Amino acid sequence: MSPIRPNRPKGRKKKRSKEVNKRKSRYEGLQQNIKALKTPAIEVWQNKYPENEYSDNARFWVAESYYAEGGYEDAILAYEELFKKNPESDKVPGAMLKQGLAFYALKDNNTGKIVLEKLIEKYPDSEQAKLARKKINKPVPPRKK
Repeated sequence: MSPIRPNRPKGRKKKRSKEVNKRKSRYEGLQQNIKALKTPAIEVWQNKYPENEYSDNARFWVAESYYAEGGYEDAILAYEELFKKNPESDKVPGAMLKQGLAFYALKDNNTGKIVLEKLIEKYPDSEQAKLARKKINKPVPPRKK
């Protein structure tokens, strides 16, 4: 036997629905504000001083902050900016590794593998290449004598 429920006034459901919609709207607005506040301070600094001796570091750490938060698409684009604007930076191997891993995280394994293979080809003796080989199960080539 099911419990007997008292009759509810007909307008109550609509009122509750409006309240839920208001809360949902406020929550979504709050989420947008939080996202805006999460903009890395480095990115703000980088916009103010676009090119200097620390530009490569700033670009790398902006990308890393996106990656750490799970913003893989933004991270991929930020790493790409580092490659284009600072191609000789010592941060490039690490950025290539993380960009490849970001593609894997997005389930784009083909692109991830291509990025990691480029890393291995360009920086074969780097620690990042060693990690890339593990990820794609590629054997270490024998050393030339």
